[in-house]
Amino acid sequence: WRFRVKIYKIYTFYSYVTSSGPFYKYVLADEEGTKMEMTIYGNSDRF
Repeated sequence: WRFRVKIYKIYTFYSYVTSSGPFYKYVLADEEGTKMEMTIYGNSDRF
């Protein structure tokens, strides 16, 4: 079982309100061009 997905963009941003971060926002595009967005807070191993 494999994602046939390329990473379209990776956003790295910090929360200016809580001064915590970094936060990673992944924009993934599959073969049909459908985009998925994942926002990962802190530890990337906790999905």
